[in-house]
Amino acid sequence: MIIILIVKGFSCHMALKGDTNTAYVRKSYMKADLQGWDGVAVDQAGLYFYNSTVVDATYVRVRGLADDTWTETGLTWNNQPSESLWSHVGDVSMSEAGWYTLDVTSYVNEQLSAEDRAVSLVLVASSNTVSPFISLASNKHATLFPCLILEE
Repeated sequence: MIIILIVKGFSCHMALKGDTNTAYVRKSYMKADLQGWDGVAVDQAGLYFYNSTVVDATYVRVRGLADDTWTETGLTWNNQPSESLWSHVGDVSMSEAGWYTLDVTSYVNEQLSAEDRAVSLVLVASSNTVSPFISLASNKHATLFPCLILEE
């Protein structure tokens, strides 16, 4: 089953930037609705996203959110879920433009076992992100949109 992720924003790209000055930090929020998944677990879950920028070697931190109440049009910098609600899902190393994937099976199964049929993730750039930022294709992109692929 392929699930297109709901992504905060209205552009076909998501910006990620790490910086010691929080005014320059950029994060991207993603949410997958698993209401159509009949099972109580998955054998495999992969998060796929496309990096459209050439970057120096860096990594993207993927964190799970316990709070699924945010909406694409309602989320702002001031009301974003607290970092205290984040859990480590994984890190993705990147050094060039292209597709990247992360195994999120454990996190998806945690959500399903808690009878949570929404999976919320936040992507955060490492603090050494090159200027100006990392640009990932969003769900508004015609062909390179991020997705969560679930397998039984």
